Amino acid sequence: MMKETDTKFGQLALSNNMINSQMLTYCMNLQKSAPHKSLSTLLVENGFLNSQQVTQIQNRLVERNTQKVGRYEIIEEVGRGGMGVIYKARDTITDIVVAMKILLHSNEENNKRFLREAKTIARLQHPNIVRLYDVGQERNMYYFTMDFVTGHSLDEVMKGEASLSIRKVVQLMIKVCDAIHYAHEQSVIHRDLKPANIMLEDDEPKVMDFGLAKVQDASQKLSMSGAIIGTIYYMSPEQVQGRIASIDARSDVYSLGAVLYTLLTGRPPFTGNSIPQVSQQILEKEIVPPSNIKHMVAKSLDAICQKSMAKAKNDRYQSAAEMGKDLQKFLRGEKVERGKSQQYKKVTSWLKGNTIILLVFALILGMVSFIFWSSYDALQRKYQALSNNRNFAKNIPGKSQKEQLFAVFAKAIEYRNAGEPDLALKEFDKVVAIDPSYTRAYLERSLIYYQKRNWDLASRNTNKVLELDPFESMALYNKGTGYKNNRKYDQALVYLEKAVKSKPMFYSAWLSIGRIHLGKKKYSEAAKSFNNALKVKHGPQAHFSMGVTQYRLQDYDEAIRHYSLAVAFGYKDVSVYRNRSACYSEKKQYAKTIEDINRVLEKEPQDVTMHNTKAYSYAKLGQFEVAKKHVNNALKIRVTRAALDTKGEIFNHQGMYDDALGVARQSIELEEFGDAYYNRAISYYMLEKYDLARTSYVKALSLEKLATEEEYFEDIPSNSSLSPQQQAMKEFFRRIRDKRR
Repeated sequence: MMKETDTKFGQLALSNNMINSQMLTYCMNLQKSAPHKSLSTLLVENGFLNSQQVTQIQNRLVERNTQKVGRYEIIEEVGRGGMGVIYKARDTITDIVVAMKILLHSNEENNKRFLREAKTIARLQHPNIVRLYDVGQERNMYYFTMDFVTGHSLDEVMKGEASLSIRKVVQLMIKVCDAIHYAHEQSVIHRDLKPANIMLEDDEPKVMDFGLAKVQDASQKLSMSGAIIGTIYYMSPEQVQGRIASIDARSDVYSLGAVLYTLLTGRPPFTGNSIPQVSQQILEKEIVPPSNIKHMVAKSLDAICQKSMAKAKNDRYQSAAEMGKDLQKFLRGEKVERGKSQQYKKVTSWLKGNTIILLVFALILGMVSFIFWSSYDALQRKYQALSNNRNFAKNIPGKSQKEQLFAVFAKAIEYRNAGEPDLALKEFDKVVAIDPSYTRAYLERSLIYYQKRNWDLASRNTNKVLELDPFESMALYNKGTGYKNNRKYDQALVYLEKAVKSKPMFYSAWLSIGRIHLGKKKYSEAAKSFNNALKVKHGPQAHFSMGVTQYRLQDYDEAIRHYSLAVAFGYKDVSVYRNRSACYSEKKQYAKTIEDINRVLEKEPQDVTMHNTKAYSYAKLGQFEVAKKHVNNALKIRVTRAALDTKGEIFNHQGMYDDALGVARQSIELEEFGDAYYNRAISYYMLEKYDLARTSYVKALSLEKLATEEEYFEDIPSNSSLSPQQQAMKEFFRRIRDKRR
């Protein structure tokens, strides 16, 4: 007898047109003589499916079967990886929301690794490590649950517009170092530390995803192949080389350094187009000091990054705790000891073996010094004369100018962060006086002027940024936003599209592009743009806008999904419930429509439209007295045509046709609209006044821009596609016509 899992697999493959019935029957017959083989295996062996298609079907089966797993009720999918899928779920016993990880591809090796991850997390109890909640097995699926973290990963935070301050980065990393040191004390090495595996919830970091962690002294069978395990940009040299036995706590220290480097500079320490390229750099190249990339980074942080990312393990911090202590020293303003770089060691080694060359060099240096000092006075006089003719040392190279520039810039940023924009502007003015080509100062000034709604100065500073750097993504975004605010949408799109070309992971720019397309009713283009925004992060605004777009495309299920995700990710405005209620109404799911309307009315009790829609929904559920109560609530707030039409429909359903005619008359006096005449036609029809019913019905048709009596029956082909309402009208009119005959 065929297993239930095989039956479901075959049905799903068949329904998705991946196989035909002959292929399925053939493999089912084969399985009778080879019952140890699954249906999916036989379909692959016979060339009917490939492994990718099998994975797709298995994933869909998991999704179908995971509405409830054990005592947990699945709310939504929040992530997916190579081994498992992560859901937001609710414990039906305790009502606690948890994150549930379910193993997708079950086999002996994956099961071992999956359960090992659960056991690893279970032994870790630290405020900055995600805690294990439960482990279980359901319908041959392994799962475990853990804390549900409501924030964003550091990876997502970096991709957003609001950057973390240097001080904030250091504070976070001190806590992460403490968490990793604790894990090391429990003999657990993470092995895959990266920004994506560190969540930020209420300004507290939470280390997660111990799926690649190893427990020291445990069996190494799962990794002994020497394959690269982890994320290449944050791997230590020993991991890149696949030297599994060499991986220890100091390998995590290297990754911590790489994470710190990325948070400080906005990019990984080494980049490339392929794994071999990045691997070679990790093994051979020294990191570029973070301060060379971001001038605001202190030299002490350069030293911490360089020491934690030393090529040799013995040259790194010997524990995460040591690294954390140096970060604390930085915060206190204390001196951080600089580690010896690889380049320094090479030079020292060379000098030891080349003493004679060094002596010759010293002799030459002495002769050059004599020549130099003999003409020093003349050089000094020329230099002074040159500097007197320049503005505020603006073009004089040298350390003092650079230090002065960064000190003033840092002060400006402090004022900006403290909510003192005018003081910040004064400091930014000083910065551009020192260095008129300092792009970041113009950019910061433009952002402040935008906030102050001084569009002219904002535009001037933005133009200056683009003059100095035509590819500066934030300036391009600001320029596009300025055009968008002035309703010059075509010009806005030009700059916004340049912004995303310069910075493909620019969430706000994609969002603005999508909203412009939405306003232009280019719904497919809008959907593409919002989808690109959602690839950057699950922003509530992007999900909300995607919901609007899918509603316009009449994909109500997708619209509901995105509105629900908008709520899950923190969309606060009640418009999300108002819009979702409209989707449920289109799907005739009136109970859910009412639930969302109630959420709107809690915040906006005077919303006439919502009271009326609530009445309409109850009427569709056949609860006419309740419907009448709510439509009267709407009419007490304000008399509207829509509410009167709903009341007329309720009266007709209750057989109160004279009352319905009275309400229809009121509605028509307010505004001529098809619904009132349609209700009146029904009332007259039920009162057997067929001529009056016909007249009202024809009027309804003309107002609804349908057709006249003759056109409706003579010109529309019999196979024409009519909406349900049109079909109902047509049938109803036919009955009126037949009665008159």
